[in-house]
Amino acid sequence: MDGASRWQVTRWVTLPLLRSTLLFMLLMTVLLSAQWTFPLLDILTQGGPADSTTNVYYLLWEYGFRSLDSGLASAAGISFFAVFAVVAAVLVKLADRYSFADN
Repeated sequence: MDGASRWQVTRWVTLPLLRSTLLFMLLMTVLLSAQWTFPLLDILTQGGPADSTTNVYYLLWEYGFRSLDSGLASAAGISFFAVFAVVAAVLVKLADRYSFADN
C-alpha cells in the first residue's frame, strides 16, 4: 500500500473486497429491471406502437389479463422463470467463485 496510487488501491484492494456485493447488486438489477419498468409501460405506452416497448412482465400481463389466454400466459411464465433461473445461477456461481472470505 505504500506508494500505491489511488487507482492501484481501488483496483487491487477495494474492488476485490466489494466483488461479491457488486455481483449481488448486478443479480438483483438484472432480475428486477423488467419488473420495475412494468408500471411505466402500462401507463405511458400500453406496449407501444406494434409492441415495440413491451417487456416480459408486460407480455405476461397482456396474455393473462387482456387477452385471457391462460395457457399462453402460463407457458410464457414458465419459460421466463427458466431463463431467469439460468441467469441467476450463473451470477450466483460467479459470486461464489469471486467472493472474498477472510478466515
